[in-house]
Amino acid sequence: MDMEELHEFANILTQKEEEYNTTIEQAANAFTQMDEEFENKIEQAANTFTQMDEEFENKIEQAANALTEKELLKQSEMEYIEAKASGDVRSETAYGNLTIIELTKSRFGIKCDAEFIVPFGKYEWIEGFDHGLSRVRTHGLTGYTKNITAIFDDDWNEITDRKIIEEKEAEYRMKHPEKYAKWGIIDETGKEVLPTEYDEIWKFYGKNRLSTKVVKDGVEDEIYFHNLNSSIPMPANTKKRSSYFDENDCGNNCFNINDCYDYEGNFDYDRLEDAILDGEYVSEDW
Repeated sequence: MDMEELHEFANILTQKEEEYNTTIEQAANAFTQMDEEFENKIEQAANTFTQMDEEFENKIEQAANALTEKELLKQSEMEYIEAKASGDVRSETAYGNLTIIELTKSRFGIKCDAEFIVPFGKYEWIEGFDHGLSRVRTHGLTGYTKNITAIFDDDWNEITDRKIIEEKEAEYRMKHPEKYAKWGIIDETGKEVLPTEYDEIWKFYGKNRLSTKVVKDGVEDEIYFHNLNSSIPMPANTKKRSSYFDENDCGNNCFNINDCYDYEGNFDYDRLEDAILDGEYVSEDW
């Protein structure tokens, strides 16, 4: 074989080697792609199973909560019977077929006809129903400062400045948010139509209003009741900012101190304390 034939043969071998390498590379890429697709399918399957597992756990939790709520309602019936017998029922206020029952130690519950729909102890405060809605508050500090006349600093110096009192309250609330109560709104079935996650909900009971102001994380907003109860008409102008009411408007909102007297003329200090905590009572000194 002469040199020319050897050179041609070498070129053929080189070409074959390049074709072989190309085939190997294509095969490797194909396997890599298949491996990535397989890993993606495995990941998708894992995510699907994780989602199914979370949904299953949520259903289990919901079922457990339903059983717990049912048990609490049964316990509330027994507690109510015992409270009636011992005279520990502070008040029973009817709103149609609903009755808000308050026991001593500020334990509130709601009955619909003969059955409880809100157990005692679920909320620390339940207000009256207006437009089929009621303002509720969870357990904890309220954060109200309007009735606080003075506080003390670390050195036990008395502070009476309103601005400083409010700033100190806001500072403490920022550090310990878990200690403060949250507000929400329930309907006539006991369902939270506005979740208990608000720092403040302005009083609307007895005002025949179509909206109320709410505060969450320092941000104020207006909630319209037709969004919570379809039977409530929509205001003619939902953008009218003057629809906000003044919380300190004594003609509409101030607590009547005479409400603290019972039928026998005895003063109920617990009722006054409730009014102060709820922000309804403002001292005449203000």
